[in-house]
This record gives sequence, C-alpha cells and structure tokens, in this order.
Amino acid sequence: MQIAAESDKGSLKMFEFVRMKCVKSSEVRLLKQEISAQASRYSEIHRDSSSENTRCPLQNLHYGVPKKRSGHRAVCNNENLWIWGGFCPVRELQGDDDDEEFEVNDSPLFPELWRFNFATRRWCLLETTGDIPDKYVASHSTILHGNSIVVFGGTGFPFGENLSNNLYICNLNTLVWKKYELKGQKPLPLYGSSLLSFGDYLYILFGTNAVQYCSNVYRVNIKTLESEKLFDSIELVENSNFRELENLNDIYPNDFLYGRYRQEVIHFENKLYTFGGGKIDGDAHSLDTLPAFNVEINKWEFVPTLPDINTNTYPEKRKFHSCIQIDEYVYVLGGMHCDVENNVFQAVENCLWRLDMSEMRWQMLNIQIPCLTYFHAACANQKGQVFIHGGVKSYHGTNTRINHLYTILLKLPKLSDICWNKLIVNYPKLLYMNKNFLFNLGIPTEFIKKIN
Repeated sequence: MQIAAESDKGSLKMFEFVRMKCVKSSEVRLLKQEISAQASRYSEIHRDSSSENTRCPLQNLHYGVPKKRSGHRAVCNNENLWIWGGFCPVRELQGDDDDEEFEVNDSPLFPELWRFNFATRRWCLLETTGDIPDKYVASHSTILHGNSIVVFGGTGFPFGENLSNNLYICNLNTLVWKKYELKGQKPLPLYGSSLLSFGDYLYILFGTNAVQYCSNVYRVNIKTLESEKLFDSIELVENSNFRELENLNDIYPNDFLYGRYRQEVIHFENKLYTFGGGKIDGDAHSLDTLPAFNVEINKWEFVPTLPDINTNTYPEKRKFHSCIQIDEYVYVLGGMHCDVENNVFQAVENCLWRLDMSEMRWQMLNIQIPCLTYFHAACANQKGQVFIHGGVKSYHGTNTRINHLYTILLKLPKLSDICWNKLIVNYPKLLYMNKNFLFNLGIPTEFIKKIN
C-alpha cells in the first residue's frame, strides 16, 4: 500500500499521501535577506507605485504553526486552506516541537482562524474581530460560502456546556465575524451537526446537546435567514406510544430516530447522503446502508450500497471521520468506533475507501492514510487535492493529538499547475518579490494572485 512520505519539497504524486513541509519564519528571513542583497538590480526598474502590490519584508503578520488539536474544521479553495477552532488538553501542549515563537496555551480551546497558503506553504494566524464565536470551537460545522466562512453550532469545554443555534459568518476580506440569529423554526442548539449549502439554502442535519441526539433536518434561506424544520426525530419519538414506535423503527431502521453526531453528509443529485456518525450509546453507525434525505419530497430514504467487488467487504462502521466528494466519488478518511460491551475505542482500518455514487459501490483503494486519526479536519479544493490536518492519532493503544498537514491529489493536475509548482519549489525567492517584477518575468496573473 502507498503511505505518506515524511515531508515534501512541493512536488505531489497522484494517489499518494504526502506530509506538507511548512516553511518556517527563519527560512523566510534568509530568503528575504538574499532578495534585499539583490534588490538594487531590479528595484528601480520594477518598483510598484501602489502599496497594495508591494511585498513588504517587515510586514507584522502572525506567522507560525497551529498547535496540535482535534475537533476543529477546515475549508479551502485553490489558493488557501483555513482552519477554525479546536481542542487539546493543556497537558498535551507541552513541548510542541513544531510551534514557532508562541506562548504555551493555558486553555484547552482554540478560538483561532489560521490560513495556510499553498504557494508559500506558510501558516498565518489571522487577527479577527467582531462577534467571534469563541465559546463554540469544538465539533462545530463549517463551510466556505463565497469569500466567507460560515459556522453553525459547536461546543466548548466541558463538552455540551456552551451551545449555539446561531450562524456566525467571517468575511475573509475584512476578517470580521458577524452573528446572525435565525428566524422561524430555529434549529436546536447543537454540536456535531452537518452543514451544507446549495442553491439558495443551507441545510443543517443531526447533532446533539450531550443529552439528546437527533436526526432533525432544517433548511435555511440564505437571503432571508428564515429557518424551516423539515424533519423532527425527537418529536416523532416523544409523541409515539410503544406500538407506534415499533412501526416507526421499521420505517426508520438501525436506531435512526435516536439520532447521531459527528457524521458526514454529502449532497449528490437530489439527496443528502449520510455516512456513519456516533450513536447515543457510544457506538458508530455502519456504512453499508446510507440514510438519504430527498430534498424534493423532504423525506428520508435508506439506500443500500454494494461491497468492494474484490474483497466483498464494506468500510468499517465509524464516527469522527471525514468524507470528501470529488465529482461522483466520495472518499472516506479515518474515524473510529467503539466496542460498547468492553468499552474499548478502536481506530478504523488504515486504508482509503471510495464510494462510486453513480453505482453505489464501495472500493477499497490501495492507499494508506498517514496516521490512524479521528476528530481531524479535512477538505478538498476544486482541483481534487485533499488536505487532512490534526486530529487524534491512535498508536498501540495510546491517543495523542497532532498538528501535521497531509495532502493527496485525487485528480489529474493541469500542466500549468505542475509548471507553477516546480517553479516556486526551485525558485522560492519569487514568492517574496514585487508583483510587477513577477508579471514582467512572464508569470501569469492567475498564479501571482495565489501568493499571500
């Protein structure tokens, strides 16, 4: 099986995990010193008149590396990756070797927004203002909508103590958070929910308040913030007698009505497909039959899937995992499940699974995930590049949080992207030079814009 390389120099291989080498401030200082030494050769000829297009080597930005964490969320586009929030017990934060010039954290929570630029391979801690959702930074749900990060739900520590049913939106241009209270049939204050966006609507599904678990579905009009409850599992259970519950359990199998959290939901065609998730008893849901909410008729369906054609097996049941959709495929990464009888937590098998949504057939890929992690953050951009950050690493019965960033390319890259990648790997000083100078070198504007 393919496994992750220790680090990369910017090059990527198809269908192979690579741990991204993050450029540190000391390396950048050396590059800028070399640029300053050579500045007289081109500064007078290629000087920018506008401050917007000038690269300032003394810019006071908070560069570093995010501390190890779990329970955070990640979103990305073709230029940057952002992570919001996270949790780590203070005892695990001592001696964080990858950190750069940051004080030891005295709180297990991270109300932080970090950005990783793919061109420079640098992390930057962004200073945000406004209605920062600093009490709800674990097991929230997050999406990238246009040039804004949208956050719903989440909790603090102790888990379940602080809960929210508001939307928090951070404009990535202004770095200002704004709180939006929903109207109409508001969702319950939850954590571990799923949040999706398509058309003019947001969909919020599942979640828990640490006491009750639900399979509720809410639809929110993005323009008016009007919320509509499309399905209420709690109401169904509480308003049914024993005989009615038996009938409902036939319609909604596998303890569906008793809810789940930290599942993954994917939108494909007219349905919202649910992958795994945590049960109220601590166990995890299986992936052989997928609950699917039909958005045209607002009803749940239960869609059977087909096993891997070579092994005749399905992925292990799991929670705290991640699912990535690329075209008609859904990739399942990491997670864990629980042996309820013996109260033993177990990481899932170390391989990458893929579901062909057009045939509903699983395939076990000959690719290993770098670490057996759960509660990690994962996302993918339009180029088919997947990123996994942090999470809890399970190794020989011990669990510890990490802050590694891994990537894998699951689509063929464009030739122009390959050339750009090779250019900045072999000539990293270009990333810290004047924009007009780069343009005059013949570098296309679309690639210059990728540099933060």
